[in-house]
Amino acid sequence: MKKLLSVAASATLGASALVLSTPGTAVAGNCTPIDGGGYLHYFCGKVFNRATKSVAVAKGSPSTFYKYVAPGGYAGSDGYGTPGVDIDGFRIPFGCSMTWTYVGSAPSRYSTDGVGAWYKINDLTQVTIKTVTC
Repeated sequence: MKKLLSVAASATLGASALVLSTPGTAVAGNCTPIDGGGYLHYFCGKVFNRATKSVAVAKGSPSTFYKYVAPGGYAGSDGYGTPGVDIDGFRIPFGCSMTWTYVGSAPSRYSTDGVGAWYKINDLTQVTIKTVTC
């Protein structure tokens, strides 16, 4: 699991403090704020679709359908100053296979519904769907 690492050093004490925070799957509209030196940058889960078929994505929980992302499109955002749209997962339809790459934590199977299997992602993860074959 990728962790956000923040190091703060105290020159007068000659010591350093290490703070680790692990982003979780967020709820709708809830992104991870990171201090950008006087402004906040909000990290939200994001899915890019480079496949030739639309891909279902979730918002609010890793298996709550939000919308379909058309080929060449994306869902989610990086918000500067204000939170963006937080994507929490994507679905692989039953009978289909999908290839993807990711930056951040690996997507993990979360649940199934009547259509397919949902994979969850966290705030710091960006997934690029490469192919969908049915």
